[in-house]
Amino acid sequence: MDATSAEHFLTAVSDDKIVLPQANPQPPGAPVKWPERFELMKKSVEQLDKFCEQQPRALKTRHAGAPRELQYRVEQFSAEETARVRANGTRLCGALGGAQFHAIVAALELHRLHQKLGTMTKSYILPMPVGLRPKGRIEPLFSNQVDMLMMQFLPEHLESVEKAVTALKAQTAQALRENSISYGRKLSELFSFLPLPIYMAVLKHGLKGEICSIFFGDTANVNPKLENFLGVKVENFTHLAAVTPSPGLGVIFYYFRGGLRLSVVHAKTVLGEGEAAEFAIALRQRLLNP
Repeated sequence: MDATSAEHFLTAVSDDKIVLPQANPQPPGAPVKWPERFELMKKSVEQLDKFCEQQPRALKTRHAGAPRELQYRVEQFSAEETARVRANGTRLCGALGGAQFHAIVAALELHRLHQKLGTMTKSYILPMPVGLRPKGRIEPLFSNQVDMLMMQFLPEHLESVEKAVTALKAQTAQALRENSISYGRKLSELFSFLPLPIYMAVLKHGLKGEICSIFFGDTANVNPKLENFLGVKVENFTHLAAVTPSPGLGVIFYYFRGGLRLSVVHAKTVLGEGEAAEFAIALRQRLLNP
């Protein structure tokens, strides 16, 4: 399950009045013929190939002797800090919304991290979730996939928040003009029936061995019914994502009891604990002071 499906499941478990819907293996939408499916796959790969004209490179293994484990760090924001972050997002991103502001901040700090570590890359690929999932669906991610709109930031886009916003707006407008979000949704229907290794192979082929520069997620507000679970007040809530060895770094944003939180996950072989802590703190500071 992904985070949204897990929240729905836990909510249902905690409330016997909620009846879980029957799993539906057939994704919503009109059927797509196989030739059309493969044509959409081709267009998706072509887009990734175009990204490679400015070759993206994720962080590589830097601590080969470290345990092959994931480590997490959570940053919590007070109500006053949360209001401040939201105001920053509205002021700088306007109609793009809070999730896009969070994504831009993640990209800016990723660029800063690459500069600090001396790992050169010509661009950064950031997969942006597109909320096309019908509410109430509980199937696992690859049978009920939220579409991913792939965004590319060049180093010159990440010189300031304003330049990053301009780049993101331009790519979003282009995706709407070309209807690539709809194409991506049809493509995700194809992936829902294919094994995960094939899906990963398609992405890696398109990005010449990469998947993305950083995993990003924004689940918005935690289901309010999870604030009290089986009659007990929930005092804390943390999203724990997972990342593959490359890029080995991810960040997920969410709100619990009205307060913003972010979870940074990293492979110990890619970033040390101190480096990851600095990255998380830098994210926090950038959100408050963009």
